[in-house]
Amino acid sequence: MLARASAHLDRNFIGIDRLRARLRRADKKILRAGLSNVRFVRIEASYAVDRLIPPDSISTVYVLFPDPWPKRRHHRRRLFNPDFLQSLNRIMTAGSILHVATDHRDYFDWITELLNNSKHFEEAEPLQLSPNERTNFEIQFADKGMEIHRCTYSVRLSEQETNP
Repeated sequence: MLARASAHLDRNFIGIDRLRARLRRADKKILRAGLSNVRFVRIEASYAVDRLIPPDSISTVYVLFPDPWPKRRHHRRRLFNPDFLQSLNRIMTAGSILHVATDHRDYFDWITELLNNSKHFEEAEPLQLSPNERTNFEIQFADKGMEIHRCTYSVRLSEQETNP
């Protein structure tokens, strides 16, 4: 987020996470960099997207390394589900972009299947990060030789916008 916010001072960024320690580390980096276009919220991402963010207010969403909840009995806890996609569609503007990254192949397949079956999203060219844009999770996983799976989807334009 630091690299993106530094490169796009004209845009506002919201970092959402449940863990206070992660948010504190990120906040210290943002403060040291003197950035005023970043805010953090300590909350469940699904709740924030469903209840706190206004409709049609977000142009880009980054979901980076969400908890894969790998055990089958825990799959219901995964962030990505049809309700979450509905909430994302509500907050994102037409043509906006969703970037997803995970090290967990099964969860990646789960996410892409949901998005491919959604009438609101269409696949786009995956995001290519510069080395300074990698998250701590990505660095940690890559150092262990784990493959990082990425996908990007855009919010489909409505029929009214495509057929003036």
